Amino acid sequence: MNNLENLKLRHDLKKISNNTKKVVNEIVLQQNNNFIDIDVQKKIKAKKNIIFKRNLKLTKAKSELRNFFNPIYTSEGDFRGYDSEGKGGDAIIYDGKFVTGANQKQILDNGGEFLSDLSGLKRWKFMDSGWGHFQMEKMNNQLNPYSVNQNALGLSYPGGNNPKTYGNDADYSVIPEDLSEYPAIGHDRRYDNLGIEGASGLFKDPRAIGADYIFIKEELTIALNPYLPIKTRVFAGGFGVVLGFCALPKTIKALIEPNGLEKIKENFEISNRGVSNKPN
Repeated sequence: MNNLENLKLRHDLKKISNNTKKVVNEIVLQQNNNFIDIDVQKKIKAKKNIIFKRNLKLTKAKSELRNFFNPIYTSEGDFRGYDSEGKGGDAIIYDGKFVTGANQKQILDNGGEFLSDLSGLKRWKFMDSGWGHFQMEKMNNQLNPYSVNQNALGLSYPGGNNPKTYGNDADYSVIPEDLSEYPAIGHDRRYDNLGIEGASGLFKDPRAIGADYIFIKEELTIALNPYLPIKTRVFAGGFGVVLGFCALPKTIKALIEPNGLEKIKENFEISNRGVSNKPN
C-alpha cells in the first residue's frame, strides 16, 4: 500500500469517526431533551396536584362552613333563626316563609342563598345591617380556650366541665389528650340528643341508662387492654367504675318497672343517632 492509499484510508477513517461522533452527540442531545421533557412534565404534574389539593381543601372548608352553621336572615339583614342544620357556618339570606328548624334544602330550593354566593348590591345590602349580628353569632360559636382541661385530672371530657363555646354551647373540637377521654365524647353527645344535662341526668334520669352503660363498656375495654399505657388504663378503669356506681340505683329502679328494659333500649336508640366518639 503506497503513501497515497494510506493517506486516503486515514481520511476515510477520520470521516467515519466524525460522523459517528455526530450521530452519538445527536443521540445524547435527544436523550437530554427527553430527560428535560420528563422533568418539566413532572413539575407540571406536581403543580397541578398542588392546585387540585388546594381547591379541594377550599371546597371542603366552604362545604363544612355551610353545613355547620346556618343562621337565616332576611335580605334586609334581620335575623330570623336557625335552619335544620343548626348552628355553626355560613349565613343564608331568605325572605320566604320561615320557622326555626325549617329544612335547609327547602329554603335553598325556594330562593334562599348562601351569603358567600351573594354579590353586588345584594351582598352590600345585607352587610349594611346584618353583618355585625352574623359576626357576633360566629364569635359565640367559637371555642372558649379557658373551658379546656377543666375536668378531673386536667382532662377535657370526662366530667361536668366540658369545653364550651363563647356562647356557652358544648364544643367537641378539642382533641383529647388521653385515649380514656374518647368514650366521654360519645357519652356527652348521647346526653345532648336526649336533652339531658349535668349530674341530675346521671343519677336520676332513666333515659340515659343506655348511654351510661355504653360509656362503661368502652372505658373498661380500654382499661383491660394490656398494650396501652398504665396511666390510660387506670384513668379509663376509674371513669368506668365511678360512673357505673352512679348509674346503678336508677338502673335497678328502671328494670323493676314494667317494660323497663324495652324503654331503656328505645331511649338508647334515640340517644345514639349520629353519635361517634370522634371530636369535630
